[in-house]
Amino acid sequence: MSVYNTGNNVLRNVRIHYANLLGPSQFGLDDKYMSKDAWVKTPVLIPQIAPSEIATFYVDGFNVQERYDGPKHAKVIMDFLDPSEDPKIVNFFGNFYNVEVEFNFPNAHQSLQSF
Repeated sequence: MSVYNTGNNVLRNVRIHYANLLGPSQFGLDDKYMSKDAWVKTPVLIPQIAPSEIATFYVDGFNVQERYDGPKHAKVIMDFLDPSEDPKIVNFFGNFYNVEVEFNFPNAHQSLQSF
């Protein structure tokens, strides 16, 4: 996964909440009766992304890429520390944004999915 900072400010303590994008149902499995804890993942934490910088990272999915049966584009929640705030204080409660991510998996669908 990659995050590109298109803004003019340094983003600090960026968290990407991706678990819903790569859970059992996205790999063709019926998760209707699975425990809510079947696919719990800690959000990815990126300490800092400067303007025009791309942060790339790897995340685990529930299965292999070839079994992915989800959307090519999806929305995910991202939050970060406001640039005007003290960088020593982590506040994840006021700055939530929906961002679009793209999956270059062989079987990804063209529809947009929101979470």
